[in-house]
Amino acid sequence: MTEQVPEQKRVTFHGTAPEDVKIRRGAVYITRREDYTAVTRVISVKLPVGLVDQLNELVEKGFFQNRSDAVREAVRLLLAKYKETRVPQPVPGVR
Repeated sequence: MTEQVPEQKRVTFHGTAPEDVKIRRGAVYITRREDYTAVTRVISVKLPVGLVDQLNELVEKGFFQNRSDAVREAVRLLLAKYKETRVPQPVPGVR
């Protein structure tokens, strides 16, 4: 089940710190599933047709529930890769 949350609405969800999550701007959604709740924001991405076809194939084969799940996993993997390989260096003069 997914519900759209209007701007400026405070939301809390199971399993988080007691503080509220403040929604500041943009389309934010709360997705509640059996084992977790996620707060997500919609972004628009343009992809080459070939990549979309490959995503569709992964969904059809049952690797992912939908294209959004596949894209989320790809972004997680990309971020993990950069986290491992790029250690942030302090910039002189910037705190």
